[in-house]
Amino acid sequence: MFRFSIRDLFWLILLAAVVAYGYRDRKVSETRVAAMKAQTDSEQAALRQAQQELDHKIASQTVLQKLTLISQRLDIVREYSAKCVITERIDNEYKQHHLDVQIRRPWSGSSLPRHSNNSKDNRGTRMARLTFLAPNGDKTLELTAQGAEPSDKWVFKHLAIPPEGSNEPRLDDDLRNAVAWGVGLDEILKRFRDRYTKEVTLPGVKISTYDVIPDSPTDKSPKWERFAHVYCEIIHQEKQPRFDCHLARLVIDQQTHLPVQIAEYDWPKPATNTNPPLIWSVQLSDINLNAGFPHSPFENKP
Repeated sequence: MFRFSIRDLFWLILLAAVVAYGYRDRKVSETRVAAMKAQTDSEQAALRQAQQELDHKIASQTVLQKLTLISQRLDIVREYSAKCVITERIDNEYKQHHLDVQIRRPWSGSSLPRHSNNSKDNRGTRMARLTFLAPNGDKTLELTAQGAEPSDKWVFKHLAIPPEGSNEPRLDDDLRNAVAWGVGLDEILKRFRDRYTKEVTLPGVKISTYDVIPDSPTDKSPKWERFAHVYCEIIHQEKQPRFDCHLARLVIDQQTHLPVQIAEYDWPKPATNTNPPLIWSVQLSDINLNAGFPHSPFENKP
């Protein structure tokens, strides 16, 4: 029969003490490591939050500067013409409206000509001529409208609509939608600026801006892809009742410093890697500033 001596018992007690101490030290070490990891994660989260806030502030200031620059650029514009494409989603189908646009802006205080006292200048009145185009380029519907800004208060003075039985665009559809979206430089700027002012300080809103430079454009490339643009975006990171879209985007031409597109996008479908679907957009091209077209396009026809 095996017998423990006092010496053996001493060594057993000592071994047990070493094992217990080692186990305790391991637990203490694990606790310390977990605490250090938690502190590191907290500090990293705080740094990320601070970086996001800084990025948001810088992007917000950049977007505001660009909106201010556009407004200053428009101060010297008396009139302009452009081609416009309105795209809208109706019942999950997209419909486009093509227009020729002529707009005469009211003189601002800084651009008011001293030499002109002609009441026909309508210096305080905004006037526009919208001509709807068929896919083949034929004019199908035309209107001349005028009114004080903002243009959603336009009063229609003259309409020329297609003959009865024509399959071309009709007043109740195309015209109403075009006026609702707004087709001019001022309308595009105002729509985006109003959203920016309303949402820039809201939680869950991200402001971003970045340059888009075309890759080796050629003369055969679409005009939209030939020049560099600045994208200003307002992103709603979570779907909430107060947000009517996931992404609002303003596109600025770097050559003219004018807005050439505004668009709003819906939230992408959950668990998909698809791009946000377009809700609507207004795109301008071939913008001709201060072209000097006569006043007659805006006069009422008998």
